[in-house]
Amino acid sequence: LQTVSNSAIRGVEFFDLRDGVDAVLSVALDDVIGAVDGLNALTGVTDTLVIRSDAADSINIIGDTWTESTQSLDTDGDDIQEGYTVYTDDSAGVGVYVENV
Repeated sequence: LQTVSNSAIRGVEFFDLRDGVDAVLSVALDDVIGAVDGLNALTGVTDTLVIRSDAADSINIIGDTWTESTQSLDTDGDDIQEGYTVYTDDSAGVGVYVENV
């Protein structure tokens, strides 16, 4: 998201990179602040972004203000909990859930 204007992407709940193609996604705090807007139906948490990926993908969370934790969520409705690494920035009030694969 480094080459996309922060105002170009709004109201995003998730990115799904699970297509078998090697994807690289870098996300900074300003990207998340610009993209999220309100309650995320997948997490049940306000102002969060979910990134689903497969083993070939590389997700880079940029910056040093993030707090890291883990959480399990059923984000695809199959009653199976997927594991996520959760990056939160409490001062900005946003979070990023990155699927563990």
